[in-house]
Amino acid sequence: MNNQTTELSDQTIELSNQTTELSDQTTALSEENKPKEWLEELFAHIEEFFLYDKAVRCKIFSMVTKGFIVKINGIFAFIPIQLMPWKYPRATFWKVIAPTMVGTSFFCKIKEASRLSAQKFSVYADASVHKFPVVEIVEATLYSAIILLKSPKIIVLDIGYHFAWKCGSIQGILPKTKFVSARAFDACEPGQVIQVYCTGLREEKLDCVEADYYEASQIWNPETMEHYVGKVVPVHVEYVEDKIMLLVDNRYQGQLRKKDYARIEETGLSVVLCKVRTVDYIRRIIILRPAIGAFDEYPQECPLPTPSQSRYGQLNLHTIGQLVDPKMVKRLEALKQLPFPEEIPEDFPQSEQEF
Repeated sequence: MNNQTTELSDQTIELSNQTTELSDQTTALSEENKPKEWLEELFAHIEEFFLYDKAVRCKIFSMVTKGFIVKINGIFAFIPIQLMPWKYPRATFWKVIAPTMVGTSFFCKIKEASRLSAQKFSVYADASVHKFPVVEIVEATLYSAIILLKSPKIIVLDIGYHFAWKCGSIQGILPKTKFVSARAFDACEPGQVIQVYCTGLREEKLDCVEADYYEASQIWNPETMEHYVGKVVPVHVEYVEDKIMLLVDNRYQGQLRKKDYARIEETGLSVVLCKVRTVDYIRRIIILRPAIGAFDEYPQECPLPTPSQSRYGQLNLHTIGQLVDPKMVKRLEALKQLPFPEEIPEDFPQSEQEF
């Protein structure tokens, strides 16, 4: 009998402990559901903004499927892409620029504010009320732009990125033909930031050109290039992927005939004297022809020898003939018939005037 009484007493104690635990859990849940005072105060301000239709600043936190999560006065809110400060013809454009917009601030108005639970609220906002300052896009000025869309022939970009979106969206069009090379165009992808210049307005969008293309076009113009035509210039030879590349002044690409390239391979020269025939501004190539004595070897550090710079026994008469008066050439040709002295005569002319 005593044993049964003891067992009942133990069961009563266990039930009492379980009741105590459940009571503690109920108390904890009630504390969680109890709204925090500071949170209530923040939401009270949101309700005030809503009731009085006040504009308030919001900061972009992240992007979700159909809009952006923003923070307004410490409370998370939602702004659909239809109510963002500017419009895009495609929703995918927002996904492209979303990473660059995190932390950006706009003014908005509260469209809906309701309580879901003690600590959960539903807040919808409208950022289309934000007003941007007017910015002037200046020609011949370099801008950073983010690529929104790439098609086989054009790129759609937004220069608003250059101003950290503080001036809104400034869309532009960049044709494939305005790239310095097809390879540069192929390397572009949506979301990539590139450098561009703006040259005008087309269909309410800026007409843009790639930075390298624009800078090259400023160089490849008649005022800059025509002084080369008809002159004999040193052309540096470079081998790129088993192909010969000719550079005038180490910056402008040159072109010779096929047979001339074969001669360069035979001689292995690193510098060749060529005469500039014309300039192809469309392909941006200087058309060259070998000068007389072009394939004669001479020091690279002295590509254009002149009588005042060369010793008597090192004169290349054919090369000099391209640089001086024809009458002087005849005199030099006559000198070729004379035997070279062991020492240079003291009365040997040292300049063109002395000839």
